[in-house]
Amino acid sequence: MKKKTVFVHIGTHKTGSTSLQVSLRKSKKYLNSQGLNYLETDWSYDLMKKNELDTEVLEHIRKAFLKQVSQCPQNNNIIISAEKFSGDPYTGYSNAMTLASSLKLITEGFDVKLLVYLRRQDSFIESLYSQSIHQGAHWSFNEFMQTRPSQLFDWNKLILSFELEFGESQVNVRSYDYFREASDTSLHQDFFEFLGVTDLTKIYQGKKDTNISYSAAALGFARRVNKYIEPSLQKAFRYGLQKSNSSKRPKLFLTSNQRADVLRTLHSSNQVIAKRKLNKAEALCLLKEPLIQADNEMSHKDKFEELEEIVARYIAYNEIRPSAEPREILRSFYYKYFLKNKT
Repeated sequence: MKKKTVFVHIGTHKTGSTSLQVSLRKSKKYLNSQGLNYLETDWSYDLMKKNELDTEVLEHIRKAFLKQVSQCPQNNNIIISAEKFSGDPYTGYSNAMTLASSLKLITEGFDVKLLVYLRRQDSFIESLYSQSIHQGAHWSFNEFMQTRPSQLFDWNKLILSFELEFGESQVNVRSYDYFREASDTSLHQDFFEFLGVTDLTKIYQGKKDTNISYSAAALGFARRVNKYIEPSLQKAFRYGLQKSNSSKRPKLFLTSNQRADVLRTLHSSNQVIAKRKLNKAEALCLLKEPLIQADNEMSHKDKFEELEEIVARYIAYNEIRPSAEPREILRSFYYKYFLKNKT
């Protein structure tokens, strides 16, 4: 009897996973008609930071997964998607082998095809730092980098972890940078073609509704004030700042020397993974020369005026909202930050 196929999209982080998952959720009916069932994987949260196999947790997850599969039509294949499947990005995916082994146990008995998107490491590190600030961290970029040497982000090592469990031919690798630069829809097109779906007119491709990026100035502001925001208000603060001070422009934190060091350290590994798993065009995206960051220092006065502008936009956005949370957050800004810092 032919095995049921399980398509496993494991991210990685900061490669458009949320947008793809929104499309999967909103296109479920059409996917079902094409013999595909997208299953939610809340259990991925239990795996991401595991450093060793937890048989008790895995047994529970496998039972839940098999129950989900049993509720799908017999001839339909399965899709699961979670960047958490790739491991903990804040440790450079050092636990990828544990995640690969865990996924192998959970999907035992199925024909598993994995899809991984990789982002060039300098851009990945900067985006990961931005995400940490969105989530409430308040460290500087240099503090962030001090505990994360660039050699941690070895994509060839990451992919090998999954190939050892599932086989080289079962692990498909793509360049996120290539599809991001090609067009707004090319990432979705590649992803759904991998699943065997060719009529993208039936696939939802609207703007993703989460992970809106702060502007560079708003990100710096959030870093300064996160420690003053009560944990219960952090989500409301993030939402208000995203909506009132968003930007699609990439945030560049690495200096030119740091960027060159990161890519030089990982160049040999990137060459190997590019040769093994990427086509020529995608390989060029992974190996091309980095962007150069211009110096953009501001005086203390200019910085403070910019922060005041950010808060003014925040107030304008939130003053019409019925929730009391924005008012509590602004009160925190005023008493704990502005009065303390104003000169």
